[in-house]
Amino acid sequence: MSMSMSMSPPSPPRFPSSPDPIRWWGRVTPERLALVDRGRDQRLTYRELDALAEAWRAVLVAHGVGRGDRVATLAGNRAAQPALLYACGRLGAALVPLNWRLAPPELARIVANTRAAVVVGEGRFRALAESAQVEQGGARWIEMSDTGDAPPATRLPTGATTGGVGAVSQLAADVRLDGEEAALILYTSGSTGVPKGAVLPHRQLFYNAVATTVAWELGAGDIAPVSTPFFHTGGWNVFATPRGSTAGGWCSSTSSIPPAISRDSRPSAAPSRSPSRRNSLCCSRARRGGPPCRRFATSFRAGHRAR
Repeated sequence: MSMSMSMSPPSPPRFPSSPDPIRWWGRVTPERLALVDRGRDQRLTYRELDALAEAWRAVLVAHGVGRGDRVATLAGNRAAQPALLYACGRLGAALVPLNWRLAPPELARIVANTRAAVVVGEGRFRALAESAQVEQGGARWIEMSDTGDAPPATRLPTGATTGGVGAVSQLAADVRLDGEEAALILYTSGSTGVPKGAVLPHRQLFYNAVATTVAWELGAGDIAPVSTPFFHTGGWNVFATPRGSTAGGWCSSTSSIPPAISRDSRPSAAPSRSPSRRNSLCCSRARRGGPPCRRFATSFRAGHRAR
């Protein structure tokens, strides 16, 4: 007697009203390693990264940033960048990482199109911002510290002053996000004309993280290198945001090549630039008697050097 059974495919996870993994893991596993910045010799737990995001949120609130606004950055890969991404998400604003390799006229065109409320940048790019007339379009300049990722002291609308990283009070609760609201705006290179802003909604970041985590079998113990600049989609969506979805970690690099990983922060996903290179690495590892490689992260050469 035969019996046939029909199984329906599993349903995809529902989009949460608050898709902030840094906030979540900061409460559930606060001391788990979240980010390693080799260039600055910095290691942040999820509790520390959550606090950093909250400190930047307070600064954005003090500058009048709210739902629907755009926050541009002009900076290399550093912990303040992901902190600002999630700070924007808690306000319903969108992050716009700017390409600091552009010439002033090229950057000016993008800034004008962005209509950012503020531009958060490193001091080494202040001359570039001035040449691109960033502030003449109405955007306010907020300078990052050269020695750390904590935001500058800022007075909140309530009169309280916030600065550094710590408990930030008198802030409203996180907004409840719709999946179609913009999380990131990344500009193309303009190979077929002028650069165009690609709007990445929260829904896309969330389901990309789910798909990447499942396909690459990533877990909380995995650490992935991120050497692609944050003004490129690879900087965020190849492994950075997916690692946050499972309480894993990522290693950020400000150099032009994939970062050197210390013994206790070795990546589970090794850098590679092409499928053929990935295959050769897998084969060579198997020939040496080791298990075949299962996971590789794509790494583009990203010369993080100011002009």
